Amino acid sequence: MSWQPAFTQGHTRDRTNQFIGQLRRVSCPLPETLEFLQRLCREPRRVCAKSDIVLSGTPSAYLHIVLSGWACRTRTLADGRRQITAFLLSGDICDLDNVFFDPPGESVSALTECEVAAIPKARLRDLARRDADFAEALGWFAAHDKVVLGARIASLGQRPAQERIAHLLCELITRLRARGEANGDSCRVPLTQEQLGEALGLTTVHVNRVLQGLRADNVVVRDGDRLTILDWEGLQAIGCFSPTYLHLPGRTHSQPIA
Repeated sequence: MSWQPAFTQGHTRDRTNQFIGQLRRVSCPLPETLEFLQRLCREPRRVCAKSDIVLSGTPSAYLHIVLSGWACRTRTLADGRRQITAFLLSGDICDLDNVFFDPPGESVSALTECEVAAIPKARLRDLARRDADFAEALGWFAAHDKVVLGARIASLGQRPAQERIAHLLCELITRLRARGEANGDSCRVPLTQEQLGEALGLTTVHVNRVLQGLRADNVVVRDGDRLTILDWEGLQAIGCFSPTYLHLPGRTHSQPIA
């Protein structure tokens, strides 16, 4: 019997904007492909915070897309230590590698309450065979995941703690701005210090110390899960951040990000 995530039925209102919008920006799928995907996305399932969407080592017949909320990909060692390998925002595909490798090598967990669309993998393969542009879009998403993961590995291997945290905050803010989910210089970043540490190979104490330093220097301030950037250029300089590697669809590298 296959594992099933902690789903409850979600709203039937249209939550396709981010995912379908990204598809259209990177390729031109057939209308019937988009119609099928939109239909599935209009019937999302709600996943409770701290619940698994995909469980490592357990076969799954579905590909999962985050329609709202925050999730993450993780690898957990035998002794329970966890590495967060990616943060997933609205419109992101959770487990594209699972189309080819089953059971999956990574888990996907909801960091907040999420709405998730589940697409049968067999149907997805059929769509890709019939629609070359859709197959191209899937390839783009896979390549993009690889590039972003490469940037994270470079941070883990070479950046000191303050630079790691500043770089990750810049990345998340840039992605949220591209989705229209930031209000000027303020956005919701519902990550705990422990979760930041799990993504960046730092202890909670070290993360806290760096965030306090950024606040004392009037670079960023956190109020609950609300992050406000007081000095965007300063944060970019601390993190040695350039958005080029994110390859945001529909945005040239010379365009401003805000």
